[in-house]
Amino acid sequence: MPDPTVDIKRTWLIAFGAAAILYVATAAPSLIWGDSGDAQLRLLLGHFYDRRWLSRCHVLYYMLAHALTVIGLTPAYAATLLSAIAGAVTIGNVAALIAVLTGRKMPVVCGTALLLFSHCMWHIATVAEVMTCSTALLTTELLLVTRFIGTRNAWWLVAAWFVNGLGVSMHNFALLIWPAYAVLMLCILTRRSLVSVRHLAVASAAWLVGAAPFLALFVYLARQTGDPADVLSRMLTGGYVSNVFNTSVPPRVVAKTLAYCVYSFPSPLILGVFGGAMAVWRHRERPEALFLFVAFAVYFVFAARYNVPDQHVFLLHGFLFVVVFTAVGIDRINFACRAPAARVAIIALACLAPLVYAVVPEVLRDRFPKVAIVPPRRIPDRDPYTWFLKPWRCSQDGPERFARRTLDALPRDAVLTIDSTLVPPLLYLQNAAHLRRDVRVLVGEIYQSWFDDAMDIAAAPLRDRLVDEGRLFTATRVRRSWNGHLRGPEYDVVPYGPVFQFVRARPSVSN
Repeated sequence: MPDPTVDIKRTWLIAFGAAAILYVATAAPSLIWGDSGDAQLRLLLGHFYDRRWLSRCHVLYYMLAHALTVIGLTPAYAATLLSAIAGAVTIGNVAALIAVLTGRKMPVVCGTALLLFSHCMWHIATVAEVMTCSTALLTTELLLVTRFIGTRNAWWLVAAWFVNGLGVSMHNFALLIWPAYAVLMLCILTRRSLVSVRHLAVASAAWLVGAAPFLALFVYLARQTGDPADVLSRMLTGGYVSNVFNTSVPPRVVAKTLAYCVYSFPSPLILGVFGGAMAVWRHRERPEALFLFVAFAVYFVFAARYNVPDQHVFLLHGFLFVVVFTAVGIDRINFACRAPAARVAIIALACLAPLVYAVVPEVLRDRFPKVAIVPPRRIPDRDPYTWFLKPWRCSQDGPERFARRTLDALPRDAVLTIDSTLVPPLLYLQNAAHLRRDVRVLVGEIYQSWFDDAMDIAAAPLRDRLVDEGRLFTATRVRRSWNGHLRGPEYDVVPYGPVFQFVRARPSVSN
């Protein structure tokens, strides 16, 4: 029987509080690499949508983060803090959902701990990342849908559609739950008293209200370009269209997915997912079970074959369902194991992940340095083991350290041809602290408004002049990572502080 002492509101508050403390305390202290750094930079400059990649507009994320800057937080910290708090909301929602499905404390504690400490959740919640905001809204939707099915009150469905609209304004990943809604609508056609035409009309209007930031941006850009179809396509898929509709799954992608699943849940308790899924199917109402299974299948399959460098970020939505099913499975295990020692052991296994994350990076570094389990690319001031394999970021100040050292070292009017991963910390310091505005970053010129003209090193005379004047630099000596116009045999690099300076290659001497 369900435990009458499980209070849903108190469960949510305790889970949220624990997660907020953990994620805020271990969040990145300052600037960040890559997309997270780009989010910090765009918030600093007030760019609520990405002018180059409309599919990364995330309007609602920037609106909320901007609200945090109004109360005095720096844009860099506001973007990160919003991610941490949204991660905590996700944890609270999942704890409440498990409580609704099981009605007992043990699965709530274990399921919450599995997600709280999972590498995927923890890793993303400690940097500026929109995905935790997306999962916060998704889990709110799941709670509202289960409430709708449990109470037969269609107004809960109206609320769920409003939240989905907010989700679309946050990240277009929210659209992936629509097949689950389609199945739910088919299920309730046989129960016409559940939802009336009036309820569906109000729900549709609620969705439009929630999606208003996204729709407003669409209307604005469509009027500017005069091509609504193109704008909509770029907002939904953009330059990622081949990845979004990818149908081939190379073995490498499968291996990455499996490895990350194991690393995010390094506990034998995760095997309870199968028993839990069966229990949900057998004991929950069929519309509810179908909704959960279809949503899980769409989110997980999409991410499992989404072949992008940060694929692990997109697995988070699917992992939410894995944890919920696992918690239901743990409930079945706990029912069979009544001994106090067994229950303590189960809770300990649910909290195993932090120990694994503390030990594994050091073991790999010392004993298996050639194992390609971390991103093989080497970046200045970034330890790949610490940066990726340890989810806590509280001691990682490498991005800002690299940016400051680089700007201090470069000569007057230098030109950097580094990739987008390294660019955000440099541009953030240039814009926020006005450091070295004479340094031009080629891939970040959209954020360097003080330059009147664009520079195109595709022109050989300009390229050669920059090299001869000692003004052209890159961040790596790996030739395949250089700008395509600089990979020819006529150029080479030499170390220059934390970066590398382009020079003329010495002619080879033949025997």
